[in-house]
Amino acid sequence: MLRFHGSEEWVIQAPNLQDLTIVSEYDDGWQIVDQLPHIKKVDIHSDIYTNNRDFVKLLTRVAGVGELRLKMPDTAINVLEGLACSFENLRTLSLKTDFCLFSTILSTMCLLKNAPNLEKLSIQQILQGNQQSEEVGVDLLNAQWTDGLLARLKSVSLDMATCESNEMHFIEFVLSKARRLQKFHICAFECSRSNEELLVEILKYRRASAQAQVFFERL
Repeated sequence: MLRFHGSEEWVIQAPNLQDLTIVSEYDDGWQIVDQLPHIKKVDIHSDIYTNNRDFVKLLTRVAGVGELRLKMPDTAINVLEGLACSFENLRTLSLKTDFCLFSTILSTMCLLKNAPNLEKLSIQQILQGNQQSEEVGVDLLNAQWTDGLLARLKSVSLDMATCESNEMHFIEFVLSKARRLQKFHICAFECSRSNEELLVEILKYRRASAQAQVFFERL
């Protein structure tokens, strides 16, 4: 585990590494130079990533991971476009991201499409003052559909939700596609809509799983 703020670029070259945690204010340009074939848990969190950070290369290096925690960058482009590796062992995925941005929603979908055995998904909305400038509707999310997407998903949590339309469309998409879903937990924060209004809307969403239960609360 590394927690630091340094100024020199450094590399990770540890073929037997199983658990990797990097927490830093700034990215500082570190690199994983080779595949980590025995990696099981990865936690990467940087408040400010370098502009040239190659996230496709980074995640390809840890494709065998079973549990991944990742803070997505706040950027106008889909940093995971072109991601081709399959995360066959990935069972638990935790993301810190901003659903106000079209690009980060596409990045999230890229990860989900490449994790066929994912069982637990946790998303924490990053409240950075961004305004939702472009609506990502259910039709656009459905266009990202591939065979096996969300096929084994059992549990989803959405924390710090503002219940803007992009978040609501994502909730609708997951409920309509995840055939093994058992629980979807939503914890709202800074949401202007009433509990009753939100629950009425959510209850209208089609559910692919008859066992799926939705739990809603506010901070």
